[in-house]
Amino acid sequence: MLFANEPYFSAGTLYHVVGNTQAKYGAVLGVAALFQSLQENYGDTLKELHHLHGKPWAAVAIKSSKYVWRMLDAAVGLKEKGISITGDLGALRTAFKAALDVRQGVGSGTADGALAVLAAAGVADLDALERVLATIAADANVAFRAASED
Repeated sequence: MLFANEPYFSAGTLYHVVGNTQAKYGAVLGVAALFQSLQENYGDTLKELHHLHGKPWAAVAIKSSKYVWRMLDAAVGLKEKGISITGDLGALRTAFKAALDVRQGVGSGTADGALAVLAAAGVADLDALERVLATIAADANVAFRAASED
């Protein structure tokens, strides 16, 4: 990790993103690992959005999709484990997968097509994206801490 271009700072993110998403290990991750990944990818998303400030929405949506998709994937995992998070996380994750596929040049999708899928999922612009992600992060934070106290 010392020489990585974009190192992760928590074990949960390393297991989730590198182990399961990239290497396809299929490890069963606990709530803490998924929560760490959600939080770290939210931070990476905010950093990416800051770097993209002032760019057209299409560029922002496609370029930030890597971190947004990872955050949403962790959120879906948390919700499956009983952590209460508002919103249709599955639809959001699917929408950002369309944007991520365009970013990675996978499939035949286009930026316009990905933007239409994002808009249908309720994320038609940067303000909506920031609002949706902030709500997910806050919900996850409150629910995770409440579950940890039990």
